[in-house]
Amino acid sequence: FTSTSGGIPDWSFPFPVSDPNLPASSRKVAVSYDGSTVAAVVSDSVTQNSTLYVFEADTGAIRTSRTDALRMNAVDLTDDGSVALVTEDNLAVLVDTSNGNTIFSVAGSVAGNVFYRISGDGNVFVTNGFNLDVYKFDGTTYQRVIHFGQANNWFGGASIVSRDGSTVGSFAGNFTNWLSGEVFLFDVASAQMIGSHPV
Repeated sequence: FTSTSGGIPDWSFPFPVSDPNLPASSRKVAVSYDGSTVAAVVSDSVTQNSTLYVFEADTGAIRTSRTDALRMNAVDLTDDGSVALVTEDNLAVLVDTSNGNTIFSVAGSVAGNVFYRISGDGNVFVTNGFNLDVYKFDGTTYQRVIHFGQANNWFGGASIVSRDGSTVGSFAGNFTNWLSGEVFLFDVASAQMIGSHPV
């Protein structure tokens, strides 16, 4: 983690897992924009459990943790680190990082290699897979405001939300040959596509 002492870590945390040889892809890390919070998810292939750890960035103290039988593929944080968006199989789970409680959850279009993202203020998040779905907070709960998909395309590899939640983007790879794809951008307020670019 970030250090001002010549590359020596300020703190470290050994994941307490049964399998010490987990591949790097089993461990994901996020840092809040304000630098206050570090979150990491690790999946244990022996116990078949996954755990979210939320740390105080200055000290490495564990603020909270949460263990689930569902595989945690990725984690993202709001700007102030108060909410973590955890990808658990196909579920998007918004977690209160002060206590580990679920704020909201919804299923995405598929389980597996998907990485969900949240805006800096926590008001907008995306799920992906066979479809790109965008959820927006309406003052009470989250409502799906965009549902977009194309035949033979996989949106699961890369999606993004602007910090202010106004814009979302995703890359859709053509899974019939994996040689082509397209980047799509959407305006959240109008739920309209801003544009696309073939790759």
